[in-house]
Amino acid sequence: MRKGWRVKFIAVALMGVLLTGCATSKSLVIRDPTLREAESYFNRGEYRLAQLKYSAYLYSPEEPKSQKALALYRLGYCQYITGCHRDAERTLSQFVTEFPNDKRRPEAEEWLNNIRGFLQKQAERSRQQVEKTTQQISSLREQTQQSPNDAEKHFQLGESYWKMGLFEDALKEYNVAVQLNPQYRQNSSVQKRTYIGDDGTLKLRESLLTPKAVGPIDIRRIRTRRVETSDFWGTTPTKYSYVVSGEAVHVGDRVCANVQIEVTIYDFFEKVMDSRIVNIGTMQPGQTRHFVAELNRFAGDPLEINRYETQVFYEEQ
Repeated sequence: MRKGWRVKFIAVALMGVLLTGCATSKSLVIRDPTLREAESYFNRGEYRLAQLKYSAYLYSPEEPKSQKALALYRLGYCQYITGCHRDAERTLSQFVTEFPNDKRRPEAEEWLNNIRGFLQKQAERSRQQVEKTTQQISSLREQTQQSPNDAEKHFQLGESYWKMGLFEDALKEYNVAVQLNPQYRQNSSVQKRTYIGDDGTLKLRESLLTPKAVGPIDIRRIRTRRVETSDFWGTTPTKYSYVVSGEAVHVGDRVCANVQIEVTIYDFFEKVMDSRIVNIGTMQPGQTRHFVAELNRFAGDPLEINRYETQVFYEEQ
């Protein structure tokens, strides 16, 4: 069997994490083939592939899992080092709770402290940025009312709306700016986010995600939308989610097993807002599968999405 994968993502800084004190698989007897494969990827430093395999081992229906502690510990580290901090926090918390006497617990607790500190700082940065952008919107609204023919003010207001995820409001201001000064059609932000419709006005592009066809699994018909998430009673919106949907199309000539799609979004600070893995399963040549990923595990209010990125894993048979 030949391994393959398609990658289109930006690497996340390792934040000075060193793998110290981790027992390697050389001293372990691992009988489960999925866990052996995970350890092989881990020891080669291929942490994203290892993360998928550890997850497959942990969440498979087979019981018992004699090496669950090792898998949780390694999975938490892989999530940590690849920037999936909220997933890492959940996994490592499960590890220290279920295996309080494990010799690796002190290191896991140290990682947890680092992760929680990072998430707290990230939430504070997001809060400050949201507060700053909200003030900018209030000020620019006043300025556009006082100077309704100032194209630059309308454009800046559109930029501020976009940063807050208010895409329809941003579109209105971009259209006003272009009507007042057609040169704004050449602005990089306007070109990236909009297109000119049949009626001559700007329209929102369906997605910021434009994957390229590389390998046997092609990602097509990507759509994104911003939705409100309500509380338990369905009365008060508590936060926003971004829903990314599309089609995985097998354009190769060999069967691909264990197809998984990872969707990642990045914020103002070039940090990962959230990442989701969608399991597609086995795909035959010419087959099409739909997928949906809801991304909502980011701190505070939504900020500008600079990129959506995809990473496709598969086993070609």
